[in-house]
Amino acid sequence: MPRAKKESVPISARIEKATFERLEKFCEDSGLGKTVTLERALNMYMDEYYGKIGQ
Repeated sequence: MPRAKKESVPISARIEKATFERLEKFCEDSGLGKTVTLERALNMYMDEYYGKIGQ
């Protein structure tokens, strides 16, 4: 049974080559895709940010 598709929006970003290489290695080691990894990382970063400023 295929996964249910989630609502999504495509993005494009330029990141340093070293950061991209780390992302690829992390995804290879963890078995997670880039999309899942980036979504989780962004959400963790924003949760921490808003937690610190009390919003």
